[in-house]
Amino acid sequence: MMHRCPCCQHEFSDPEPPAGLTRVQAKVLKAIEALIAKRGFSPSYDDIASATGLRSRGSVNRVIVALRERGFITFHPGRSRSIAIVQQRSVA
Repeated sequence: MMHRCPCCQHEFSDPEPPAGLTRVQAKVLKAIEALIAKRGFSPSYDDIASATGLRSRGSVNRVIVALRERGFITFHPGRSRSIAIVQQRSVA
């Protein structure tokens, strides 16, 4: 399946997701990485939904919770827009 990068709009195909992640989780993780790289700060749930085609913040929240439980992301307590990628578990 072909997709467009949320930051530079180049087309890419979905590789197999890393072990333990669904395709949607891998897509959200890649979008978070791309948005942080582009902007220098963590994206909002609306930004993530827009970049991945998810329809609601609730859908984004379910995926974010799953990524956190699996150790791919973490949060900085007490801060908004505080999603941080755990580098050693990052998707290549």
